[in-house]
Amino acid sequence: MIKATSRSAPDREREINNLVHKADFNNDP
Repeated sequence: MIKATSRSAPDREREINNLVHKADFNNDP
């Protein structure tokens, strides 16, 4: 699993950014 994550680091970062963005939108009315 570590190898896969390190391999798709950019994709993971992009997903995390999307989640953070959604969380921010949910927190903001």
